[in-house]
Amino acid sequence: DTVYSAEVALKSLVRHKVDLVLLGSYFGTRVNGVDLIQEIRRKYDIPYIFIFSHQESSSKELGLINEHTGILSRPFRQKEIQNTLEVTLYNYAQKL
Repeated sequence: DTVYSAEVALKSLVRHKVDLVLLGSYFGTRVNGVDLIQEIRRKYDIPYIFIFSHQESSSKELGLINEHTGILSRPFRQKEIQNTLEVTLYNYAQKL
């Protein structure tokens, strides 16, 4: 699913088997990407890729990065997306 709020994203995670979450840091709602990542980590064991710009990055966001997390900094190129997907999924599979 493509969703535009953290609340809808959480509902989608309940309804669907998800292999990977790709999300940004800001949804324009009361729950942001950082809050969503914390909720995902609490309830689900799925990898995620966090997209942010250098202006958005903070120590709180960077502290959510772990061994089965990908990170993309805007602007990015198609090759960076592909590499990040491959590395994130590989690292996650190694954890299992």
